[in-house]
Parts: sequence; structure tokens; C-alpha cells
Amino acid sequence: MAGTKDRNRLDLPNRVKGSLKRELKLWAEEFVGFCTQKEDKVPDGWMTINQIAKGIGKSKPTVRLRLRQMEEKGGLEKRRFKIKTGSRVRSVFHYRKK
Repeated sequence: MAGTKDRNRLDLPNRVKGSLKRELKLWAEEFVGFCTQKEDKVPDGWMTINQIAKGIGKSKPTVRLRLRQMEEKGGLEKRRFKIKTGSRVRSVFHYRKK
């Protein structure tokens, strides 16, 4: 029966190991590039649900419901911008009155 060491080892020919290393390096570069996304510059007039809720003193679920109703009636624009939330850059919906 093979031990843990044998199960975790990659048994690849030397010619594959070199190309695998190059491939993993490309993956690592792509991964780092993806993880270090830049924030978008949010134009004036665009606000998140959190900003609107805090500004008018209502709960987020209430604001979300009203924004959805306004959007259905055509009085609101909705667009995603990448912003920093906590320690991450995320794509977040922003709203603007028409």
C-alpha cells in the first residue's frame, strides 16, 4: 500500500515538469492580476444601497424594495461599479435618479 508521501507526489516525466512549472507560473501571474483589481471612479450622483439607506435613515431592505419599484417605473438608473468594501474590491450596484 502506498504511503501518504507517494500519493501526494506528482509522477510526471521531466519534460512535463518543466512545462507544468511554466503553466503554473502563468496561472499565478493571472491570479495575482485578478486579485489586485483596481477600483472604478464612481461618477457624481451614483450611490449604493448602503449610502442611500444611511442618508435617509431607512433600513437596507426597505430601500432595496423602493429602489426596485422606482427602477420598474423608469425613474432610476442601475449600474455596477468596482469599489472597495472592507478589504476587497467588489462589483456593487449603484443607483442614480434619471
